[in-house]
Amino acid sequence: DVDIRLDAYYENELSGKIINISPISSNIGGVVSYELTVKPETGNGPELLYGLSASLTITTSGVENVLFVPIQSVYEEDGKSYVDFVAEDGGIEKTEVTTGIFNYDFIEIKSGLNEGDTILISPAQYNIPGSLGIQID
Repeated sequence: DVDIRLDAYYENELSGKIINISPISSNIGGVVSYELTVKPETGNGPELLYGLSASLTITTSGVENVLFVPIQSVYEEDGKSYVDFVAEDGGIEKTEVTTGIFNYDFIEIKSGLNEGDTILISPAQYNIPGSLGIQID
């Protein structure tokens, strides 16, 4: 799915689909890019005219109603993923988690944590005073 915002009509968002991605990349200034063709859905916005510029938001995958945490709070040991959380007695406990999709900032937790659990953002630093914690809402 693609969300399209025309610079000339920025308040109107259009929807579309990617119909072609070039297999050949270009590298300009160290930035690799691929040419793609987007087909806007008809009848959902202003008329598209040749020469208009646009900003695209491309959704490659997504999930709804999931538990997610900052990616730096998850670490691996022996091929398994873990999160350190604050137990009811105030101590720190390591719990194994099953992870899902992720981006640069967050990672989905499929099992091992519950909504309302308080986790450590930087587990490697939990013994340092002032370590950051976060409650999952």
